[in-house]
Amino acid sequence: MSEDVTTTDVPADAAPVAKTYSESYVNQLRNEAAKYRVEKNEAVEAAKRATTEAVSNAFQSKMDALSADLGDAWVYAEKLHAAVESIHPESKALDFAAILTGADPESIRSSADKAKDLFGISTGRVTATDSTQGSGNGVPPLNGDPLLAKLTQLVGPPR
Repeated sequence: MSEDVTTTDVPADAAPVAKTYSESYVNQLRNEAAKYRVEKNEAVEAAKRATTEAVSNAFQSKMDALSADLGDAWVYAEKLHAAVESIHPESKALDFAAILTGADPESIRSSADKAKDLFGISTGRVTATDSTQGSGNGVPPLNGDPLLAKLTQLVGPPR
């Protein structure tokens, strides 16, 4: 049985044939790729500019708000300083405030308490006393033990 079988044998050492393209087609592909690269770079730059502008505007608005708060605090501090000077010009309150240290309310209060202890400034209640009461003319004070003693002497002890 013999048959005519046609086979196309490709030699093993033969290299695959490379497809060749025309120069104009290759240039067209290169120009298209360059166009997409330029568009991508422009989009990236536009996004960077938009982000930078948004962050810059947010930062500027925060700085303006902080600047306004700082100005208000300075005015308030000046008002307090002027009030203390006008009400008590001989007061040592401003000198006391000058020696306080700290950057937050807790540390400033702690510094004030230490300074009061150091200088012996009393923070407790001071009872009001009248130094002239009962000291002269032999008249006993109306709210003390000498009056009770005088009454018991005249009337006698309670029964």
